[in-house]
Amino acid sequence: MFDSFRVSLLTGPRQCGKTTLVRQFATERKAAYVTLDEADALAQATQNPSAWLARQSRLLVIDEIQKAPALLQAIKIVVDNDQRPGQFLLTGSSNILLSARVSESLAGRMFVGSLAPFTQSEIDGTQPSFVDGLFSKEKPPEIPAPPDIDKLIQRILRGGYPEPALFVLEHGRRAWFESHLVTVLSRDVRDLADIDRPTALLHLLLALSARSLGPLNVLELASTCGLNQVTAKRYLGVLDALYLVRTLPAWTHSASKRLARRPKVLPADSAVHAHLAGVDANRLKSDRAALGPLLESFAINEILREAAWSSVSPRASHFRTQSGDEVDLVLEAPDGRVVGVDVRATSSPGIDDLRGLRALREAAGKHFHRGVMLCGIEQSRALDGSLVAMPISRLWK
Repeated sequence: MFDSFRVSLLTGPRQCGKTTLVRQFATERKAAYVTLDEADALAQATQNPSAWLARQSRLLVIDEIQKAPALLQAIKIVVDNDQRPGQFLLTGSSNILLSARVSESLAGRMFVGSLAPFTQSEIDGTQPSFVDGLFSKEKPPEIPAPPDIDKLIQRILRGGYPEPALFVLEHGRRAWFESHLVTVLSRDVRDLADIDRPTALLHLLLALSARSLGPLNVLELASTCGLNQVTAKRYLGVLDALYLVRTLPAWTHSASKRLARRPKVLPADSAVHAHLAGVDANRLKSDRAALGPLLESFAINEILREAAWSSVSPRASHFRTQSGDEVDLVLEAPDGRVVGVDVRATSSPGIDDLRGLRALREAAGKHFHRGVMLCGIEQSRALDGSLVAMPISRLWK
């Protein structure tokens, strides 16, 4: 895509591998590389953006562009006068496109891609196609996968961030995540918004990580954190823009008025979630109530990371009826096909576990393609027509 657009922007959370990737790109393409994490470069770029750009190579990589949003207007002027593709590659550790001014200034001129932490298959060096398989007309392959709760918990606690994924000792991961959150919430947030109470962002994260992953109750969350609703909503938007949480809208259908409309918000990495919730391997192994939300967080993040580069490119949401039947994740293909994915910390799924998927099947009607329950079974098996149970290890095997 870089060679097709005048400007390319790669966004994603801090420490997910963006800098490593664009440095390698700069070396291979003999491009100039500048990081605005360096104080001198930032000062020069912001003092007179147009003059600074005029001194740079026309094949230019700018890391951490969110630190100098004024550069984007200067880049717009450059690429309006010179429409050759492949001039600028930018990275950002916050979603600068949430600013209407930014998104409008480079509309039609810029390709936007995202880089997430690793999937488990990337860490393992395998190449599953779980998301594409969900939308296939073929039945899922029968791949025996004996459940191993200890290894599953290790994966949940490892998450997908490259550096801590390599740590052997749990206390090393804890120290990394503590430092990571301090950096993002005390430094990166200043590039994005004026926050009157920075500590409230951490309180919000802690509150989100301590609750079940149901539809968001902003009033309850605001009360827990000592905020008013307006401020709580704004701060949740900041956490989303920093890639610390994911927001899933509610799945809706024009023919149904019995569906809940509130979004679902969850931590954007299971290891961050576990760190904030203060749980370790022993707790998760002995307490299924603690394991459930972490398992759901882990599975949803795995699926959404893979969905970003799948051939289907589905839209993601969650499903809940006003009577309380719910599906953890709904994937909707551009052609309207709907797949529901429920996550259960059980090795013996029963009829009651299918209520949400059945309700989604009824609501989606002819558009319903498949319903999947990911759980602790050894081998995929049909449950009820288009509903099937799969081992959770299918996410990476």
